[in-house]
Amino acid sequence: SLHIQAVMMDDLCCAKVNIKTTDEDDVRHFFGDYRLYINIESDCVTCNSSVVFRQLKTVNFLYQDRHGNWVLGPEVGKPRGLLRSNPKEGGNFECPCEVSSWQAWDSDNGWKDDQTIVVKKYKNYSKGY
Repeated sequence: SLHIQAVMMDDLCCAKVNIKTTDEDDVRHFFGDYRLYINIESDCVTCNSSVVFRQLKTVNFLYQDRHGNWVLGPEVGKPRGLLRSNPKEGGNFECPCEVSSWQAWDSDNGWKDDQTIVVKKYKNYSKGY
């Protein structure tokens, strides 16, 4: 399985993505860089057959739920997080950088479209991320 993981690493779209907002007054804590989540054996950690990204400064993760939505939250695999890719725009995107529309969880109203979220890819893939 190590071999498969290594091949998968080379096939990946992004080793690192950046989540930001177009709203300068938005201070939600989950903005910043997310890197591929690698375990002690240097394997990619996966959730629902998709890679997981991890934010370093806070413990937030970016993972796919069982419906194929990218979810951002503090616990890998939880169906509800802080953000998710908008199911109306389709699912099972290989990488969060491909998602064009996001929703934020509002404790009063449930999932709400959030047009301010931008996920940016890093162009260079380097082994030393």
